[in-house]
Amino acid sequence: MPAPKSLLIVHDGGSAIAARVNAANGRRRAVRVLGAYRLSS
Repeated sequence: MPAPKSLLIVHDGGSAIAARVNAANGRRRAVRVLGAYRLSS
């Protein structure tokens, strides 16, 4: 299993935080899109 990107760049705190925020936002967007798709079908 590959390590999460945030762990690979943990030496750069700003990048690690940005990667974690981007991952969280991406997951939330995917959940919202899947939910909307389910409701519309």
